Amino acid sequence: MYAQAAAEVEDHPHRDPSVAARRFLAWLAEPHGKTWLVVLDDLAQPADLDGLWPPNVAWGRTVVTTRRRDAALDGDGRTAVDLGLFTPDEAATYLHERLGADPDADALAADLGHLPLALGQAAAYMKDKRLSCGEYRVRFAERQHGLDQILPADGHHRALHATWSLSIEAADAIEPVGEASRALELASLLDPHGIPLELFERHDALTNLQRLSLVRLGEDMVHVHQLVQRTVREGLDPAQETILAKKAAQSLHRMWPEPHTEPELCRRLRASVDSLWQSVGDVLLHPATARVLLYSAQSLLAIHQFDDAYTAYLRIRDRCTDAYGPHVPPVLLARAGLASIQGLRGEVEEAVEAYDRLLDECREFLGPADAITLAVAGNRARWRSAGPSAEGEIGHLEAVVRDCVERLGPDHEYSLKARSNLISARRDAGDLVRAHVEFDELYRDRLSLLGPDHPDTLITRNNLAQLVGKLGDPLGALTAHSAILRDRLRVLGPEHPHTFVSRSNIAEWKGAAGNPVAAARDYEEMARNASRVFGADHQLSKEAQERSALWHAAAAERP
Repeated sequence: MYAQAAAEVEDHPHRDPSVAARRFLAWLAEPHGKTWLVVLDDLAQPADLDGLWPPNVAWGRTVVTTRRRDAALDGDGRTAVDLGLFTPDEAATYLHERLGADPDADALAADLGHLPLALGQAAAYMKDKRLSCGEYRVRFAERQHGLDQILPADGHHRALHATWSLSIEAADAIEPVGEASRALELASLLDPHGIPLELFERHDALTNLQRLSLVRLGEDMVHVHQLVQRTVREGLDPAQETILAKKAAQSLHRMWPEPHTEPELCRRLRASVDSLWQSVGDVLLHPATARVLLYSAQSLLAIHQFDDAYTAYLRIRDRCTDAYGPHVPPVLLARAGLASIQGLRGEVEEAVEAYDRLLDECREFLGPADAITLAVAGNRARWRSAGPSAEGEIGHLEAVVRDCVERLGPDHEYSLKARSNLISARRDAGDLVRAHVEFDELYRDRLSLLGPDHPDTLITRNNLAQLVGKLGDPLGALTAHSAILRDRLRVLGPEHPHTFVSRSNIAEWKGAAGNPVAAARDYEEMARNASRVFGADHQLSKEAQERSALWHAAAAERP
């Protein structure tokens, strides 16, 4: 929501929703000669608003609706207003406004316990069926009587079940017959605040649900009330819920894009994965469905949200170990993700130690030819080549490439990544000419297999551009990196980590080409932006600050 609002007020969309949220909150804090109102509807977890509360300013107001009564919602000038249910007069007025004058409106409102959600569903049903309040009361009473033996005595609970069951029955009767309930069952397990429309096979079934006030459709999202979700889930037996959860996980997995290129879609999918986890828990840990949990963690890693990614991988590792043991693929892949984060945080020796242990276990329990074993071997060699004991790792990397090509084929993702790791090690060892030739070959292969806009293709172009400069042509490197930046801005957006890397490379080669003042200025700007996007303690922020200081010093030494 904040991302969309930021795009509207600034007329500039942001690919990273966390950046957009901070921009929007900053915009709210500044006077613009107008007042604003932010409405946050149906807050489920107060902690979800940590760091995201709109500012308390004279020109703005924030309204939050929630069924929670936590003390966490107090403070900072906030005032709690207990709305509760409709009053009898409000409920009757609502029905009159939706349906026209009806002598039985007061009685129906009482039957429904003055529950706004039940009244909304009943009104939609009556309009669709052209029923009076009295006619609906008959159907409602019959349905509620049938539920008396299977539901608790809570009148509101039974009222909602009765109105929901009548409404879903009506929606199911509309073409495509029977599909509305299937769509609503799937939606009951996912993020109530927005489920990507593409997850549903029959969009006309969703239209029928909206017609009966069971869901609300946005441009590309499906919204469903949490009470409706709860009601639907309570009607599922454990076997149904398990089958549905597996279907949902597989649908989310199929929809997952390249995590580097569609961060907003990934954020929406992650929210539904989290809801699915909360709904069905350990059902997702089965090796056949745990892939979607790994994709969710990987997408956080791709945008350098290291802390969140680490937490996600740790949860998969621990819960899946408890359920299936320490050597099933999801556990091993989660451990690989944890080790990679250690390396990316600069803890190279710890990453190498973790990969050493992991590789031994993969070879023992999966076998030396397994794709996971080969990927772990490649990552182990990569981090070993980046550590203090890098000497001799080229031979290990060559062996990994041979194994991947032989067992997975030359075009497999792991084979291409193993080649990239090997070429990088040659470059780091000083064999620049050979590295340039081999990166050029890898670039042509990735261009043919993946296309020009794939992040791995752009990474290979980046490596080639770096070698152009290291081989003595800083202006050529500057030109190449400028072209890469244009493509990364188009494909990844301005806040993606790879885009910051391109800006850093441009600044560096400006300095190397004889313009230290421009290099220092570019690094200063990058440090400010990286601090805003990732935080001042992030590696990109620190490196930009350090390089800015170095190029300022270099400029001061010039005559």
